Amino acid sequence: MPMRKTVIFLALIFCFYSLVHCQPQQSVNVTVYPDGSIEATHHFIVNNETLMLHVVLLGQPMYLLVVDEQGDPIPFNLTGQVLTIELLGEKELYISYVVENAVIEQEGVYKLSLPPINGTCIIHLPNQSALLSFEPLPDLIEAEDGGLKIEFSNITDNVYIEFAVLPKGEGQKSKDYMPLIFAAFISVIAALMAWRFIVRRKSEKAELTETEEEIVRFLKSRGGEAYQSEIREYLELPTTTVWRKIKKLEELGYVSIKKTRRGSLVRLKKR
Repeated sequence: MPMRKTVIFLALIFCFYSLVHCQPQQSVNVTVYPDGSIEATHHFIVNNETLMLHVVLLGQPMYLLVVDEQGDPIPFNLTGQVLTIELLGEKELYISYVVENAVIEQEGVYKLSLPPINGTCIIHLPNQSALLSFEPLPDLIEAEDGGLKIEFSNITDNVYIEFAVLPKGEGQKSKDYMPLIFAAFISVIAALMAWRFIVRRKSEKAELTETEEEIVRFLKSRGGEAYQSEIREYLELPTTTVWRKIKKLEELGYVSIKKTRRGSLVRLKKR
């Protein structure tokens, strides 16, 4: 009898642990850029039993964005490189971010190291890349738009990839002109940034754009509140565009945003 109670007790502990801590399968796309940064996108298909999701990111993230299958942003807590998300019935999750200096370059050899990943990981190397070594053995290596695509499945150890970026073979003379080309490029970028700064300052003086005013009018017509998905359908604009407009309205004090099981609820504030 005592043995039976012990077995039942251990089974209950196992079920509780699985319910709270089980991690759904994920797929990760990693794009490597020549400047040494990477852009990572994690895709999770979530089951109804998962209450809390803990994700170890591939590095210290920049421009971190977490959205559900409808493109609505989801609240999260970031501690170091560990992302914690409390689930409210979402079916799919997308986590995207950029990690700077993720690739180390030494004498023309680029070295990328990634932590273990439970699921599928697809790494996209830059154009003109030549693979030098890798660990562990990948499931697939193939050419892709001038670069390389490397695919791994259920990685239990760290991933190490070494590669080189081959020159385009335009000859030695073209290399002599590279500093001048680079300087001209920087000048163009500086001019564009200055122009964008001037335009942005002008737009800020106007305070609200036509689209933002349309959102305010729509909320008033709906009694002062509506879901982000409803606003998106009304405006017939991309999710990211609508979200940026709503966030600006929140920063200016026009609206508040509340996360619900149905999605992000946008409410007008009294002014």
